[in-house]
Amino acid sequence: MPLTADDVLNKKLPTTRFREGYGQEAVDEFLDEVIAAMRSLENELASAKARVARLERANARLRGQAGATPGA
Repeated sequence: MPLTADDVLNKKLPTTRFREGYGQEAVDEFLDEVIAAMRSLENELASAKARVARLERANARLRGQAGATPGA
């Protein structure tokens, strides 16, 4: 299941026993999840942008063809 913004917001990390703060291993594991989710979203966004660009080019070509006068 992909990581959501709510997962990040609601994440509770365990504290350490001998000093204040969070357990380094738990933090590192959570950051690995965040990184993986962000990379996936970045890839999806890049793909979507490329698709939009292709569709805009196709739309421009079609509009140009529709405006062309037959036989000219």
